[in-house]
Amino acid sequence: MDKQKEELYRKLLEDPEGRKRLSNELAVGFSNNLLKSLTVKEYCVPTVEPSNIALFDLDGTLVDYRRKLNQDLQSMKSMEESCIDVEFMGDDEIPSYMKSRINFIRNFPGWWVNLPVLDIGMDVYFQARMVGFQIHVLTKGPHKTITAWSQKAEWVRKHLDSDVLITMTEDKSLVYGKVLVDDFPPYIEGWLKHRPRGLVIMPAHPYNEGYKRGNVIRYIKGKNIEEVTEALRKAYDRKPNEPLS
Repeated sequence: MDKQKEELYRKLLEDPEGRKRLSNELAVGFSNNLLKSLTVKEYCVPTVEPSNIALFDLDGTLVDYRRKLNQDLQSMKSMEESCIDVEFMGDDEIPSYMKSRINFIRNFPGWWVNLPVLDIGMDVYFQARMVGFQIHVLTKGPHKTITAWSQKAEWVRKHLDSDVLITMTEDKSLVYGKVLVDDFPPYIEGWLKHRPRGLVIMPAHPYNEGYKRGNVIRYIKGKNIEEVTEALRKAYDRKPNEPLS
């Protein structure tokens, strides 16, 4: 890939409308004149080695779950209640009465499928596709919210490319990939326990601030996307059983 093509692609990714336009052009074979210099071979994933899989979490990575949940909780509180911002709280810090409200919200028809896209995770998604990874969504199916399982699949089909595969599980550590993109340290720890040579990209949030590990890059939007892209390229090129350099 030459520098001129890469620069054009990066400019498109920096603009939300450009991203949408690029995805549309990928789907129709780059019919737009502006993108004729790009090839599907360079920026799509027509053929991928079976091992070159990047796993993407949904909630807190590609989906703005906590912010929407927080907005809906605030709309339910009485005037006498103090404001509790669960967006920046760990699960063990949320009061029991608030958890009951959360369960009510999460079981509301259509709630999961209408969650907004989270830009920080989409930054990594587009970089992983540019490198050549096959994208697999890896998301935890809520044990007590069975309706969420089908709605999460609907969300993926609505917002991501048609070649993205979906794995829904109650144990993420069981699933293979060269790369995991996830915001939640306990899930990262479980996955790395079985894949010590794997690479993790962790979208930065207040609740994972301070988490550090050798195989983990914490992506802070607007600050270290070049570091993320370079790490993805090295992971893509890594041969089976080779260490992550």
